[in-house]
Amino acid sequence: MEKTIKDRRIKEANKIIFDRESRFYSKRRRIKFDRKTSLKLMRDYENVMEDKFQPIDRFLDIGCGNGLILLNLKPLGFISKAYGVDLSFGMLKECKSNANKLNINVLLVQSDVEQLPFKDNSFDLIVGHAILHHLPTAREAFKEVYRVLKLRGRCIFIEPSKIGSKIIATLRWFIWSLPFLIRQITKSPMERLIEVNTFTPQELEKEARISGFKIVYTKPFAGFISRIFYWILDPISQRTSNRHYHLIVDKIINILSILDERLFRKFIPKGWFDEIFIFMQKI
Repeated sequence: MEKTIKDRRIKEANKIIFDRESRFYSKRRRIKFDRKTSLKLMRDYENVMEDKFQPIDRFLDIGCGNGLILLNLKPLGFISKAYGVDLSFGMLKECKSNANKLNINVLLVQSDVEQLPFKDNSFDLIVGHAILHHLPTAREAFKEVYRVLKLRGRCIFIEPSKIGSKIIATLRWFIWSLPFLIRQITKSPMERLIEVNTFTPQELEKEARISGFKIVYTKPFAGFISRIFYWILDPISQRTSNRHYHLIVDKIINILSILDERLFRKFIPKGWFDEIFIFMQKI
């Protein structure tokens, strides 16, 4: 009973916080919807899967937010019917507004990932990005994903890693100690509830197999050095709209990303990277 009450409080906190954040989330995160962003996103997924996207009849983006994945993948032509779900009505409203501006047809539903409003065996591909760490556990979400996936359907989740998050948090605290201390002191109880979990690759794989998936593997998704650099500069990046500053930061991150790909992925453990990619297939 106590666990159920806490779970409800966590979900309600996420809903309220992201409803509030939805008004300026795209601007703060400099989220783009253009051909270049779409192709890069597709290449990133294909590179880590070591496979090309084939034509997909029904696609679901879980925790679609303002549409970063949904509205960048749909225009590439390999998805017939695209759906998005999110707990936050504010984020869905923002996603719908972006879809209308881009003239992209998607079906959006306000929903809890642990109780998806779809029939069994509904989707060919399901994607979720940075959603599981807002939940008390990944297991119920994985079970629901397994239920609504078609036979041989595939699922991709990308989540902050447990060790990678600690490395980044430690360095950010070291560099931004005073502002971070003030931020921690002034955080509301509701804000403290919304980021519940981070996972090791082994923990994600275990939960996936318990939920019924037979084909499961994990890999690093985001970079190591490039993401450390990104997150250290994030407090500045969110507070300036200076175009030249952002161009310089983006160029440095691109260079560091190449270094990550060609060097650090060869010897840094995958659990140390900022984000972990988990692939699951229903067979």
